[in-house]
Amino acid sequence: MDGVMPLAAALYMSSAASLTVGFLAMTVWLVRRGSTAYGWFGLAAVAFGAATLAEPVFYAADSIETFVRALRWQIVFLVVFLASFTWFLKEYTGVRQNWLGYLILGVLAGLLVLNFLSPYTLLYAEITGLRPISLPWGPDIVFAEGSSPGYWPLINLPGLLIVVLFVVGVRRLWRSGERRRTVTISLAFIPFAVAFWVVDPLMEMGLFDAPYVSSFAYLAMILVVAYELAADVAGAAELSDEVKEGERRWRALLDNVELFVTEVDDDGRITYVN
Repeated sequence: MDGVMPLAAALYMSSAASLTVGFLAMTVWLVRRGSTAYGWFGLAAVAFGAATLAEPVFYAADSIETFVRALRWQIVFLVVFLASFTWFLKEYTGVRQNWLGYLILGVLAGLLVLNFLSPYTLLYAEITGLRPISLPWGPDIVFAEGSSPGYWPLINLPGLLIVVLFVVGVRRLWRSGERRRTVTISLAFIPFAVAFWVVDPLMEMGLFDAPYVSSFAYLAMILVVAYELAADVAGAAELSDEVKEGERRWRALLDNVELFVTEVDDDGRITYVN
């Protein structure tokens, strides 16, 4: 469908940015294994980038089967994204309530099973057709027309629990004096949460005609968080250089002073002699 092309191009660029930032974050995690937040953030970004690739497919679908197939796999990647993002929030904010994270994972696992058991994905009890949506900048895209399942509150439960986790996390950060991290994660998360859990579901229910906006809101979020993580890496590198310089000066002082200095480890072995 030609009308999808401008939107598809924007979605492909958004996906490419998410995938790039995600792989970079995971590379940092592989180098600095202690920084698990980088790994979870990277996995979340890659999963969301993969989910975004499904949107141009179902926007241009010419049959219900094509639409359902693309939507089903998008949901799979979104479940991986939400699971990874949950653990990123825990690691980044230092939340110690593991039960909350495991509860979110349990609900997501149940939704993933429902997604494969339901003939029209977990978002629909039935799809009766594809309705056209007119965009201001071009011809139509399509979206499903049908009935919602009876377990819609369960679908929204992970979002509610992640918001609770976010509130607990930023409260902890603020109380511990990490104001910059608090502001950064708030500016990154809140607009995306509104787009993902408020605007997109309203569009799915047919209350207004528009494409998903969460893909672009997430792009803004990963850029903000990636900047913060890059600042952490730069700060750690600078601190490492300062430690090495301090050690070099200390060694130089010991080598030039007219005293006999030895360093012995806990096993009684000499590890340094000036």
